Amino acid sequence: MPVPLVWVYFNAGGHSDIHPDHGVVYLSKRGTRLDLERQQIRLVEGMTLRMFDCDLHENGNHDDVIAEGVVHFDAQQGEWCAVFPTAGPTHVSEARNFPNQWAWGVDWPAVHQAVGYRMDGRPS
Repeated sequence: MPVPLVWVYFNAGGHSDIHPDHGVVYLSKRGTRLDLERQQIRLVEGMTLRMFDCDLHENGNHDDVIAEGVVHFDAQQGEWCAVFPTAGPTHVSEARNFPNQWAWGVDWPAVHQAVGYRMDGRPS
């Protein structure tokens, strides 16, 4: 089964209390919940999740923020989150340094269309 790719709001996170050398993003934002529902994804403890947030490069070109993490239910917060190494997230353009990076196999225009973003980064 392929690893799901889901829109997240990376600003809804920070450092993980559970894994101090990892970052965390909470999966409770409305856009994330809608994307999970659209793809019929049920979060399960320990599942791998690929995440992105639409972003623009300083030159105006689309350059999404991406990360891969592991899903965890944060009982203290009472919500699902994804924990990822602090080396991520990164931008798709920075993944160029890693030829086997999963982001290169993604049809980004199709992903943006599915979640309701135009290629100029503005909501459609």
